Amino acid sequence: MNVEKIIIKKIYNGTYLNNFIVTYKRYIFVLSFLTLVFIGHRFRAEKLFLQKVDLQEEIRNLRSESIIVASDLMFLSKESEVLKLAKSKNLKLEIPTKPAIKIIKKQELSEKIRNKEDE
Repeated sequence: MNVEKIIIKKIYNGTYLNNFIVTYKRYIFVLSFLTLVFIGHRFRAEKLFLQKVDLQEEIRNLRSESIIVASDLMFLSKESEVLKLAKSKNLKLEIPTKPAIKIIKKQELSEKIRNKEDE
């Protein structure tokens, strides 16, 4: 019974807690430091995870927008749509009836003739 009274008296006086802190202050400091490091690491990981989620959502939106723009471009580049736009803007464009001809410089023409003669 005397031992219990002494321990209770030391706890009330603060000497028990004081002795405990003095004895284990290094371990308490290390544990406190590690706790702070883990808390900081967790907050940083959550922040990075939320950024990843936001970027994935943005990628999905941009991908769908890209598909829409590509389909609109393909629709507008059809020959019939080009003719409609040309007529609506009075550009006087027509579908060519003759095939296109290639314009060659005299130098290139003479080189082609020489190459043919060499063969």
